[in-house]
Amino acid sequence: MGLNRLFRVCVLAPLFSHVFLLGMVRGSCRAESGPTPPLIEKRPVKTVLFGDERVDEYSWLHQRDSAEVTKHLEAENEYTDSLLARYEEIRNNIYEEMIERIPDRDTRPPMRIGDFEYYEKHVAGQDYPTICRRAYPDGTEQTILDINTLVVGDEYLRVPIWRVSPDHQKIAFIEERDGDDNGRIRIREIAGGTNSNDTIIEDTWVNSLAWDGTGEFIYYVRVDATQRPASAWRHRVGSSASDEILFEEPDGRFAVDVYRTRSDSYVMIHAAADDTSQVLAVGGDYPESTPRVIFPKRQGISASRIEHRRGADGGWFYTIDDDKGAKDGRLVRRLVNGTADAAWEVVLSETRGVSLLNLVVLSEWIALEERRDGYRVIRVMRHDLSNEHVVGVCPVPGWTTLEQGPDYEASTIQIETSAPLEELTTYEYDPDKRTAVIATKRQTKIDTTDYAVSTIYGIAGDGTRIPVTVIYRKDNPMDRTSPAILTGYGAVGVTMEPGFYPTRTYASMLERGCTIAIAHVRGGGFYGPRWHDQAKLETKSVSFTDFIACAEALITQGFASPDTLAFVGGSSGGLLVAASINLRPDIAKVVVAEVPFVDCLNSMLDPNLPATTLDYPEMGNPAEERYYRAIRSYAPYENIGPRDYPDILAIGGINDVRVAYWEPAKWVARIRERRLDQDGLTMLRINLGAGHEGSSGRRDALMDQAEVQAFILGRLMRK
Repeated sequence: MGLNRLFRVCVLAPLFSHVFLLGMVRGSCRAESGPTPPLIEKRPVKTVLFGDERVDEYSWLHQRDSAEVTKHLEAENEYTDSLLARYEEIRNNIYEEMIERIPDRDTRPPMRIGDFEYYEKHVAGQDYPTICRRAYPDGTEQTILDINTLVVGDEYLRVPIWRVSPDHQKIAFIEERDGDDNGRIRIREIAGGTNSNDTIIEDTWVNSLAWDGTGEFIYYVRVDATQRPASAWRHRVGSSASDEILFEEPDGRFAVDVYRTRSDSYVMIHAAADDTSQVLAVGGDYPESTPRVIFPKRQGISASRIEHRRGADGGWFYTIDDDKGAKDGRLVRRLVNGTADAAWEVVLSETRGVSLLNLVVLSEWIALEERRDGYRVIRVMRHDLSNEHVVGVCPVPGWTTLEQGPDYEASTIQIETSAPLEELTTYEYDPDKRTAVIATKRQTKIDTTDYAVSTIYGIAGDGTRIPVTVIYRKDNPMDRTSPAILTGYGAVGVTMEPGFYPTRTYASMLERGCTIAIAHVRGGGFYGPRWHDQAKLETKSVSFTDFIACAEALITQGFASPDTLAFVGGSSGGLLVAASINLRPDIAKVVVAEVPFVDCLNSMLDPNLPATTLDYPEMGNPAEERYYRAIRSYAPYENIGPRDYPDILAIGGINDVRVAYWEPAKWVARIRERRLDQDGLTMLRINLGAGHEGSSGRRDALMDQAEVQAFILGRLMRK
């Protein structure tokens, strides 16, 4: 689908830039008589749609390959460097503290696959992890891929996904070199494999990869011209023949993924929009077969990951769907050998308020990830629904998930848990005995005995209670004098889970008395799909007023004041904090917006940009007037006014295909021009070698975090 351009009228204002009649904008404020912001030329472009006229002075920044744009971004970085130089000492201190807290052997919990346990570990002093395995339960460690050996100079590198072949002889992994979500697959022999003799498949999407159950084929995804993951492909390992395209999804609202069922019998091709799914299966007794539809596309009906139970006549497929109005999900199944339109049989009906998120199907057991009262729990049962119970190790507040292991025939289930004051722990859970044994616990050097965690509530304008997870020092004075960070996301049903990650990330801030708070606003998924639906499309602005209500709760209960409060948000969370300060610029002192979706109206009006059409189910297509008006009402870039603003640090990546670098660049330019306060900071940091994920090496990423935290502390703790 594309925008109907008949609804859009674009008129270019006369451009006399060759004689500089449009002038140069320096911004109305100079930060505390410090360095001068970069000059930026205004080149107005007038757009009229639905009778609404808008002028964009900075659309020329979209020209990524322009030397003029590069020069401007470099100047912005230099300006930011000069302003942040005053915080260099605290930045370096925080960075050294972060390095000191890294365990000597920082190992991720293992995944048990067949006779082996696979895991990633970080070795002290190295930027990238090493992938290892050992024979279960206590074999000798073997390195199967040292990602550090893939590094070329100072180039960006990320290995977001790797998969081991069913016979454990090969590893397939995707390497990304630019941060633009495009990668290449490398297939390597575990015994003796090197960079020089890998099989390479170019131009693949970075987040989808699967072996089939025989080990003969690799399945992967490629993107279309808008960078949307749109087609599924099959590669015969060891063959020089051209790869085969199996499925292509033409609808721009859908993204394609591939994965292998835990039974090893099938590879699934899963096309999903926000509210609609289609799933095809490949495999069974015919690994070279044509994909067949097992979950047909029906508008408004979505399915989770599909799993398989072996049995007579091929067994059963299981999934979680939301048919018949079951917004919180039903567990359903269908016969493998049924027709494409075969009915899915309800195994568990919807229980309102208990959201089904994910499932694991083993030979004897079913395990469900559920969200109850905002937190994830695990429920297990036999296939006949006997011995049904909720696992007792799920922390509240906290985060719990089903690990990708174990094998289909396993008698135990792997569960991961984490809580604000408890590091990541993996349990082997025996559902027959209802016992949980700690398999691994991630090491930490953070002493949490001085910290506390609680849940407070902001009260939205309609009376809805919005939960806020708060982590803080027990000895903090509750008199609004301590610094605090409020963060959130509030989009596409995503929940910022209250695990140990914020404590680990902000340990230096917590030690210095800073409170860390997570706002679980509507638009996210804290209370399930209905919580999400209350802040999407024409009601999206509910997320922003919820966030403001959470900030007010922090202030009312003494955790901070407007002068000691910072907002931090990334991507859609960047939209959240930026839209909130347009509504209430007085409620926070500092805003850090990382890869922020702040020019969302212009982006959503361009269907050729990456991710635009994927966002239609969430935000609406602004080619329709009702959605145009809705987005226009809250889009941060469109609603910047002549007012005082918090100190702002906006961060982007030149190779970001999800939120283009020019969104924070334009936002900063316009705020700097229009803000009234003369001593406020408006800064832009563009990583000229990375994308949406930021710096790839561990030390560079930690230095980026330290810079942000030093800026926040420096501004909030000024006397």
